[in-house]
Amino acid sequence: MEQNSERYSFIPVVSETGRYLGLFDASRWFDEKAPCHAVAKEYEPLSEDHVIGSDASIFDFVVSADDRPMRLVVSGSEIAGVIS
Repeated sequence: MEQNSERYSFIPVVSETGRYLGLFDASRWFDEKAPCHAVAKEYEPLSEDHVIGSDASIFDFVVSADDRPMRLVVSGSEIAGVIS
């Protein structure tokens, strides 16, 4: 959390080889002291619930934003960005 000086709510978890593994919800530690264990114990593994196509409308995101407030934007076979 010390490295999250910009206070990003969600942080992608990436392997040493650059492969996306999941998402870490950092927002719950904004007002509390973060535990001293590795992010590996806290992140949510990547699933299709975490992604949205680059051709999706903003309406598609907004409709489900209460349940899924952050999505990785997929273009082709790559993650092109984040929307929240």
